[in-house]
Order: sequence, then C-alpha cells, then structure tokens
Amino acid sequence: MLAYAAVGLWITALAKAEPIKPIPSTKADAPSIVATVTPNGIWLSAGPGVRCFVPRKAGAIDVGALEPELRRLRRDDRSSLVVSAIRGVPHRDLVRLMDLGVKVGLIDTSLDKADAAFDDSATVRRTARAHCPTPPAVKPALQIAPKPAAPPLRRLTPPLSEAELAIRKALVQAQRPLPPPPPKPDLSRAPVIVITKTELTFQGRHLAVVSELAGGSGVIQPLLEEIAEARRRGDVGNHPPAILQADESVDAIVILRACETARVAGYGNLLFAVRNAPSSP
Repeated sequence: MLAYAAVGLWITALAKAEPIKPIPSTKADAPSIVATVTPNGIWLSAGPGVRCFVPRKAGAIDVGALEPELRRLRRDDRSSLVVSAIRGVPHRDLVRLMDLGVKVGLIDTSLDKADAAFDDSATVRRTARAHCPTPPAVKPALQIAPKPAAPPLRRLTPPLSEAELAIRKALVQAQRPLPPPPPKPDLSRAPVIVITKTELTFQGRHLAVVSELAGGSGVIQPLLEEIAEARRRGDVGNHPPAILQADESVDAIVILRACETARVAGYGNLLFAVRNAPSSP
C-alpha cells in the first residue's frame, strides 16, 4: 500500500482524581475506510457489516451521493482512506475520490490494488445497501489518569521585574536556538514516471505500451529495472518522492501497477500530476 490497530487500555484513576474524557484515538487506532472503484460505482466499507454501494450517475462518480456516505463512515474518529480499483476505471476517478476524501477529513489517503476476485456483479449490486450503516466508535487510545493536584508552591523570592524577565528570556533563547525547519524534498532529482494514453516512459525513455499494461497485473518489470539502474548511476535521488504524471483517461489498473512498482523500488511516496484531455475547440 502506498502512503496515505491498537487495543484500547484503561488505567485505573488515582483515588479522588476527577474523571477524564477519553483521549481521541490516534491515526493508528482507527481502521481505514476502503473505497473500491468499479465501472458501475463505488463500494465503501469500514469494517465487518459496514458496507454499501454508490452507483454511478450518467457514467460519472455521483459526488452528491458519495460525500455524505464518506462523512457518515468517517464519524469523528477516522482519518484514513484506502482507494483501490478494478479494471476499466479511468485514472481521473481515483484522483476525484482522493480529493473528496480529503474534503471530508480523510487526510491520510493511500492507493492499494483491489482483490483479484472482487465481485462487482449485477447480483451483488442488487442486494447491496444503498446507504452505509454508521460504523461502531473506535476504541479510545491509552488513557492516563491525572495526578492529584499538588499544593501551591510558596514563593521564597520576590517576583522579577519585566526588564529582568526580558533579559533572562534573551539569555535562554541565545543558548538554545530553535531548530531549523526541515528541508523540502529535492524534486530536481526525483524519478519521473509519465503515462500517456499510449505509452509509459521513465525519465523520458519509452518502456511499455499502455494497452498491454492494462491487460496485465503486478509489478511492471521494465520500470522496476530502469528505476534501479537510475539509482545505481546516481541519476535520481534515493529519498525524494517519485513523480507520477498520467493522462486522466488511463485505466486505473495501469496507475496502480506503476504505484506498486515505485513502492517496490523504494519510493513509497508519490506526487501525482494529472494530464487533462485537451478541450475541443
């Protein structure tokens, strides 16, 4: 899986301590919402028994119906969305769904390949729920009871003046400078994968025909070998994210295969750039 469960534990409060509200679950505590895109619509799930199907509207993703379902599944304790797709889905649908996930608060979004045996048959769609049930609340993360209030300290020295406080603050800041901000990734040496309607290229070199990639599965071996060779030569950096530029109409299977190949090659983070189809005059 490309990037975007813990057990709740209670600790008995100290005697006479005030009760505390549960600490909101962290990202690791909350299960992911899974959205599988098919040519017929979007399947949503958030755990056992929590599943529904949102059909397409005039061939496109029905954003008006999908958004409230995502909000219901998100509740206030989930932040992760895993997007997958089966064959026959255009790349633009993945991008649209990821953007919608971020809009409703699912900021940790990732791509994953769908199960090869995923069932999107008419029989299954007819029996699917039109609206997802509200998922159960996520168990709270570790809680720590507050310590009993200590007695107030007795001041033994007179308070400092404003001038003295300013001097001491300046001395502390001079001795302990703030750390510099983390450097931005060097995109000038990031590997660039380009997928047009007809071909896949890496660093400007033709590697594969898109129509052939759409009929296959798994890692794209020529791309994996080219990335490894580019790293060996030092043409690309070892740590920056990779850049994937793809035409919006390319089959999502090709995109997922390219993403999986980049992950296996050591580039788990991808920056997406979508190439829109040119508008007709």
